[in-house]
Amino acid sequence: MNNKELDKILLDHKNWMFGKENGKRADLKAANLIGANLTDSDLTSADLTAANLTGANLINADLRYANLTGANLTGANLARANLKRADLKAANLTGAILIYSDLKGADLTGAILKDSDLKAANLTGAILKDSDLKGASISVFCRWALSYKNDLIRIGCKEKTIEDWDSFFESNRIYKTKRDTEDFKRIRANYEALKTYLNIMKK
Repeated sequence: MNNKELDKILLDHKNWMFGKENGKRADLKAANLIGANLTDSDLTSADLTAANLTGANLINADLRYANLTGANLTGANLARANLKRADLKAANLTGAILIYSDLKGADLTGAILKDSDLKAANLTGAILKDSDLKGASISVFCRWALSYKNDLIRIGCKEKTIEDWDSFFESNRIYKTKRDTEDFKRIRANYEALKTYLNIMKK
């Protein structure tokens, strides 16, 4: 797909977003977007099923509710991209840069996240079932730092086994961070991401 064609699709999509008569939702199914520059693009609710976005620049892109099922995002730069509620099932994100990205509620079922940079990504409520996080950097932002050593996960100043942390998160106990707050949600999301990573690495 050439730049002129892509620009037309993005313009039509923008008009669609604003409810204009000549607007049309972006249909980029199986599109060849290798190395495409989509910085700051608004692709909210766009259909990118099986699109090839290898090495694409998606910095600050708005991909909320976008369908990226089976998309190839190998080496794509998604720094500060908004992927809230996006569908990324079976997407290949090997080596993708996702720092400061909003992945809140994103469906990452079966996604390949090998060697991805997830530093400071918001994974609150993200579905990571069967995802491949081997080699991924998951030191994501939250109020308390997380680390792992000698079969214990440390969150802030507390050290527990996975079983004990699971019990804590399912209980009503409170330490310093109140439940039902954004900080607590980030802490739990980061814990779940770290637990998934450790479970995969132990296989």
